Amino acid sequence: MCLAAAPPDGKLHAYFFDVGHGDATLLVSPVGRTVLIDSGPGAAGNHLRLRIPTLAKGALDLVVLTHAGEEHLGAMAELIESVGARRFLDPGLREQGEAHAALIQRMQEQGVQIVLPIPDPETPGELLRIDVGGGVELEVLWPRAPVESLLTSGRKLQANAIVLRAVFGETSLLLMGDAQPETEEYLLKRRYALQSTLLKVSDHGAGASSTLPFLVGARPLAGIISVGPGNPLGAPARAVLQRLQQVGVKVFRTDLDGEVHAVSDGKRFTVSTERLPAGEASSTRWSFPLAPVAAPAPVAVVARPGKVLRLDDVTVPLPVAKKPGGIAKASPADTRPGRPEIKRTAPKGDDGVIALLVARKGEKVFHFADCPAARKIPPKEMVVFTSRGEAARKLKPAGDCSP
Repeated sequence: MCLAAAPPDGKLHAYFFDVGHGDATLLVSPVGRTVLIDSGPGAAGNHLRLRIPTLAKGALDLVVLTHAGEEHLGAMAELIESVGARRFLDPGLREQGEAHAALIQRMQEQGVQIVLPIPDPETPGELLRIDVGGGVELEVLWPRAPVESLLTSGRKLQANAIVLRAVFGETSLLLMGDAQPETEEYLLKRRYALQSTLLKVSDHGAGASSTLPFLVGARPLAGIISVGPGNPLGAPARAVLQRLQQVGVKVFRTDLDGEVHAVSDGKRFTVSTERLPAGEASSTRWSFPLAPVAAPAPVAVVARPGKVLRLDDVTVPLPVAKKPGGIAKASPADTRPGRPEIKRTAPKGDDGVIALLVARKGEKVFHFADCPAARKIPPKEMVVFTSRGEAARKLKPAGDCSP
């Protein structure tokens, strides 16, 4: 028997679940909106299926898959089928594997609205922002295809995994997914506002990521590493722990501390852990106010607020629309005030798999969004397709990238 979720308390809650070698984070906004970021491996399914209903009331408002690694999506299909979900944010990367294709297929069958992190073609320089309610916003820092080219070196799926920054009042939480050094370098070059009170350490604390320049740019006060003992990466790497220590970051680890719970009132985060070090009182908590600015903060490229995807809107802008500016409408049968069920899904192609495919208005061929020809298409002239099947019904595949 599951305990009922507690009513909203006006604070932002972040739960970093202990799922072994994997990632699973739940955000609960001050008004009770819920965002699940990754689900951990398949072995975590039963634990999350019982745990999440004690924290979230009803179906999840948004589920985010940072990328299709087994340690990130393994339990997702089971969890969505059990708990329910209204919207799903997918990175839109190609070649994500059979498990990912099956997950997309099942969500389309269940009527889950699928969204891609595509910037608004009318304002391509602005970040996609998601209003979670109660003053909490999620900024999607990466990826930004097709407006900006995907990274092509190293571990491509991990390098182009979704990176989020949750902002509430004077506090913020930077969720790095499995970001690679080239991701961190790119974000620094773009001069996005990275400074955050808490950092969800990238790639489970693997040795190459969490570079010193990035940590200096983000300036977190605390870092959470989601990792299991005896993992194949040997994470967290000693070098990463040393770099975190070098910049004064208090580290929490799910393999040692169990589930980590961080609560923000907009002024500071208070962190508690499932397990405490020997000798610590059961009431032990750690408090982290906004990090003092020791140097000029990075100037964000985004100069003005862009359009916002609101989780409680009846109509929601879909970056996956057949043409820029399209929307998906809620079913007339919606009855719960403020928490509509979105019945229409993103268009489904013959293959049932989301793909990032684009074409120039008026032309007869379509491209992968990361091919050289696609990068030359002006955002206002770009048409975005959600699957190869959809694109192929209207256009022919381009010969240069053979989508």
